[in-house]
Amino acid sequence: VAFLMLIFYVKVTEVLKLHWIFVVYSVAVATLTVARYVFFMLYKPNLLPSGEYEPSINAIVPCLNESEKIYLTVRSIYRSKYPRKMISVTIVDDGSTDDTALWISKAQKDFGCNVITLKQNEGKRNAIQIALKESVSEITVLIDSDVQVSRNGFTEIVRGFTSEKIAIVCGNTGVSNVNRNLLTRMQEMYYYLSYRLFRSAESHFKTVVCCAGSFSAYRTNILKDVASQDWANHKFLGVRRTYGDDRSLTRLVLAKGYDTVYQPNANAVTFVPEDLGSFINQQSRWRRGYLFEALMASTHMWKRPFGAAVLFYLSLFLVMMGPIVMVYCLVLTTLLVGTMPTGYVAAIVVISTLHQVFFAIFKEAHVLKVGAFTLFPAIPFWFFTTLVLIPLALLSIKKNSWLTRRKRAMSQNIVSDGNT
Repeated sequence: VAFLMLIFYVKVTEVLKLHWIFVVYSVAVATLTVARYVFFMLYKPNLLPSGEYEPSINAIVPCLNESEKIYLTVRSIYRSKYPRKMISVTIVDDGSTDDTALWISKAQKDFGCNVITLKQNEGKRNAIQIALKESVSEITVLIDSDVQVSRNGFTEIVRGFTSEKIAIVCGNTGVSNVNRNLLTRMQEMYYYLSYRLFRSAESHFKTVVCCAGSFSAYRTNILKDVASQDWANHKFLGVRRTYGDDRSLTRLVLAKGYDTVYQPNANAVTFVPEDLGSFINQQSRWRRGYLFEALMASTHMWKRPFGAAVLFYLSLFLVMMGPIVMVYCLVLTTLLVGTMPTGYVAAIVVISTLHQVFFAIFKEAHVLKVGAFTLFPAIPFWFFTTLVLIPLALLSIKKNSWLTRRKRAMSQNIVSDGNT
């Protein structure tokens, strides 16, 4: 299905009689899309038998103004089926100014977790680095402070460490507040494609390029090695970088020749932005992190397996070319030639339809309830992201901030065995 739809996509671009560089772009889109589906189908997670490997785990949870979400995160960790004596939790309060301290105190009282309080905001990287210095566990799990881990999340994530060369196992993160509005439904689709499709394809080559900070497990000795003072205080154009910490850690690990894999059965859920302003803030920050880290990683990704290198460089090429192609097809051809961009828009719809079909077939849930076709309304957002956010990310690459979402009512649902 993917191959036939992408033949149509390429044919549309031929009919448009585009410049050769845009034909190359179209072929790259088709190649990358088909390759991702092929490697997704080929990927079979290599896992240890459940319960065979139960190392000591220290879960580090940095937070800033997360209020009661931090308590729910810690509670989900301690409700894990993993042996209680093998789990420790370290919360790092990075200078919160709201009632986060009260919820951390409650978590410490109820569960006995370790707490590090920073008097002023040091940045997420420094918060992780400070906690890591005290870690003596074999495995360190980094968890965002608005994430809830499934009861078998820890048991499943350590199953991915099948060899000493595997340094990071990336868990699977879904969306907990998916039913809030159309925007959260679209993000649920995005998360599903990002993890189940993209990371599965990358993991076929043991080269997941971004082990997400929401829920990923590291061999502690390797993490301490790469998360040095240079990482925590890395500067770009004279400004200390605080964004893209998960991509940066993954890049440094891959550069040292270690492997990174994705474990689709290690489930967790996170809260996503519910309003457009917070969403744009988040996406802008993520784009800055992607562009910087991808350009840095391009110097060594050719050393990885051939298929992994192809996926990486094609993705980077398409992201960099996206704004140029879109301006050419939507603006220049319309103003200078007088042709409507119906063919280009049709091609985008074809790609979106393909992803919709994938989601409807493979999603392990009631897809109609979460919106099996929410990528169609997402197309205008994709245009906005490509035309505005990518150039904006390049222009604001020096900007630093935590993503502190606006306060909202919290759902009390706790994730259990992968389901909310």
